Amino acid sequence: MILSDLFNFSFLLILLIFICVKMKLSRNIFILLLGHLVLVFFLNYFLFDPFLFGDQFQYLSAVIHIRSGLFNFLQVSGSLKMHISALLMSLPPVPFLDSIYALSMANVFVFIVTFLILLKNNVLKGFNKMFYLLYPSLALYSALALRDMIITCFMLLSVYFISKRRYFFSIIAALPLILIKIQNILIYVLSFFVFFVFFKTKGVFVKVVAITSFVIFFMIFKDSFSIEAINLARTGMFYENMKTVQGAASIGSELVIINNYVDLFKLGFESMFSFIFKPLIWQARNPLQLVQSFENIFVGWVIFRLVYLKVKHKINSDLIRFLLVYTIIAFGLYGMVVFNYGTAVRYKFPFVIVFVTFFYYELVRIKPSLRGKPIFFFWRDKK
Repeated sequence: MILSDLFNFSFLLILLIFICVKMKLSRNIFILLLGHLVLVFFLNYFLFDPFLFGDQFQYLSAVIHIRSGLFNFLQVSGSLKMHISALLMSLPPVPFLDSIYALSMANVFVFIVTFLILLKNNVLKGFNKMFYLLYPSLALYSALALRDMIITCFMLLSVYFISKRRYFFSIIAALPLILIKIQNILIYVLSFFVFFVFFKTKGVFVKVVAITSFVIFFMIFKDSFSIEAINLARTGMFYENMKTVQGAASIGSELVIINNYVDLFKLGFESMFSFIFKPLIWQARNPLQLVQSFENIFVGWVIFRLVYLKVKHKINSDLIRFLLVYTIIAFGLYGMVVFNYGTAVRYKFPFVIVFVTFFYYELVRIKPSLRGKPIFFFWRDKK
């Protein structure tokens, strides 16, 4: 830790205190938000070597160049999406972005601002508020110098606008994903199309617009939808994981090739369930994976419980339909191509936080009495 990190922490702490006082947030919320900020100093160089997530240093280098004014996007060398991500990560008002800790604190700032936006707009209330604040994977990746919190922020905002039926603004909020996480924008567009064409309760004009937009989008990104592209991605990630002894032991030695769209749908359906619980307890190869395996059981139960409450109370909602389509497609596609357990958790948690946040929000919006129902055995939400 260097002096600038202490200054950054002090600045953000004062800002956090001011926000909590201004918005009249409870002491418990302040303590939890402060905990996320403090967590930054207990991950890199403490719980694990920062090179475990080696791309942190690439983002830091790019952010330093951007903040110094020496970076020229017209002369970019390397990954464009990495530099665009770094540009977005350089925007939070952290005075000195010159270390891994500083960039991690910038991500925590994004985490806090996203929380406040959702809280101010009455999306977070009761269970989903505490889930947002206590979900381990979100806490982990928002306290590292990675782009994942930026991606999660755009995903939450895009679905927020869907919840308000402001579909144009939802698309605008999702557009940055084209530059920083194109897989997620493809999942978003495909989910949007399936939702409007097959599950939207009414609106012929909207269906026509959705089909037309999807056809145009498909023609632009058709290579990303092909069987060949999916097999290429699966092969690359399979052999990348096979480079390590642990990776080879975890997935075996054979890769099943997808030959047609029947294979695609079959494997996607099977992979969806394994992706939710990956890694399982007996598959864990280190303490972090063991913690993540228990987290997966918890998350699986929460998802099951929310869907159960929806079915039991016969809640009919366009937003819930979209969330189900969105999550099923995401888990199915990522389940097919991701073999590394750490990568699986990293790719999964944004979709989990989006699903739980807005599924619960919609349940209690339609049926307020559900705020008094236990989401899982040892939790009863207070009104």
